[in-house]
Amino acid sequence: PAAEATSPIWRELEDLDARWLSSRALATRPFSIRRVTRRYARRRVEPHTTRVCARRRGRVVGWACLDHRYCEGVLCGVGLSGVRWDPEVGGVASLLAVEGAALVAAAHRRPLTLALGESCLP
Repeated sequence: PAAEATSPIWRELEDLDARWLSSRALATRPFSIRRVTRRYARRRVEPHTTRVCARRRGRVVGWACLDHRYCEGVLCGVGLSGVRWDPEVGGVASLLAVEGAALVAAAHRRPLTLALGESCLP
């Protein structure tokens, strides 16, 4: 089930985002990049997506958003649309992509395609 808007997980994800961004080359640049597309609510999962997170020793070390892909109106796969991870923990991005896709496939009881590096939206 999706986390409620008041769940502490959202603060944990924001903290992880800050750690991830501070490890990127962008952290030294004098500008910021912000999402400009409209969302229904900042702390609500968007329709037709699945968000997953990974924990290590109780701490969030990564999260990913998978967009659902439909073929003729039937769920046929997921596309990795966003992923963040703790820079001190390796392998988390791959784990989130593969395990997240497996969770969606299991929930829908069908094999699905995992799309990486391409937009899965028409």
